[in-house]
Amino acid sequence: MNEDTFCGFLVREIRILGLRAELQQIGESRKLLLLDKAGTKWEIRPITFREQDGRRVPATLSLYHRSKQGPMHYQKYSAPAHAEGVRRLLRYIRQHEQYERIGARIKRNQKQ
Repeated sequence: MNEDTFCGFLVREIRILGLRAELQQIGESRKLLLLDKAGTKWEIRPITFREQDGRRVPATLSLYHRSKQGPMHYQKYSAPAHAEGVRRLLRYIRQHEQYERIGARIKRNQKQ
């Protein structure tokens, strides 16, 4: 069975409320997109590479978030390009998404 993976992490295992995961080809590599109704909200991109068996493979991943003012911006979070590194960045995204939901709920309650 050919299942999509990103740095050894199964894409189908990504479950974050309100987001869906998708891989996008960028040159010889791929980046992981997390999309909501408005489009791409998060990106995990390879930023450094190493040579392995004559191929260029990701070594480090960085996390980017959609900006209200324009393009994606760097979140100042990076991780090694392997399954545990992806898991670490996804954990940060889950926490951030939960924080946003709680903040939105508080704002709604204050307006009432």
